[in-house]
Amino acid sequence: MDHFLPPAEPRTDDLAFSLGLAQRAWDGSRNAWRFATGWYEHLDQDQQFADARDRVLAVYSSYTDADVRLAFDFWTIRKHPFPTNFDWILADDEILTLIRGGLVATDLAGVRAAVDGLLHSLDLNNPGLSLQIQAANTYGAFYADRVRNMEAEYDRFVRLATASYVPVLPRIDLALLTMRSIAARNGAGPDLRATLQEAVRLEAVRPPGWMAQEVATLALFVAELPSSGLPLRVRLLLEMRAEGIAGLLS
Repeated sequence: MDHFLPPAEPRTDDLAFSLGLAQRAWDGSRNAWRFATGWYEHLDQDQQFADARDRVLAVYSSYTDADVRLAFDFWTIRKHPFPTNFDWILADDEILTLIRGGLVATDLAGVRAAVDGLLHSLDLNNPGLSLQIQAANTYGAFYADRVRNMEAEYDRFVRLATASYVPVLPRIDLALLTMRSIAARNGAGPDLRATLQEAVRLEAVRPPGWMAQEVATLALFVAELPSSGLPLRVRLLLEMRAEGIAGLLS
């Protein structure tokens, strides 16, 4: 995104900006958390890509950085397909404001223009996402042998990036769903399950003050555990998980 912002703005692809984005997202929607998480995870991917590129170029000296990028993009599209329509960001003031908060002099309109460039730029020197996808597909069609040569290194890149990644914001949604599954599987009563379902709902909807409401709901959940009819080991496990989430939020 730096290519589409004024030179005086700080880098947006470094640790300081990414951590600031996560901090600003803390009180935001689940969508804001996921956006900040995705921004942060690219830091490790960028480093892993640099290492993978060096390994490829050490074996295939005639290849260039562009060859590796296009081949890796080609395999990402096929092995890890993702939604390619990110135009929703242009209309999402919460997300644009998160980005704006880490900049110096660019207003919201400027951030929107930069994101638009990141998505749609037709400049071959600074291609947008849509042009990068087109280029990767074209590269794969014309240089199928090179794409195949780099497939194993791409797979290694994905394994290393996945293994080393630690989410910058906790996946409370997954933790609550896991708790709900444990409770249901062990025959928890309707009252306990209803309380846990309310905790799941609060995390998903995130109304104003949802963190305090979530902590209170989890405290009620813990208080209901002794009369839930669940085995002791299950009660202790659920209590530990609930208190862990409450501790994060409070």
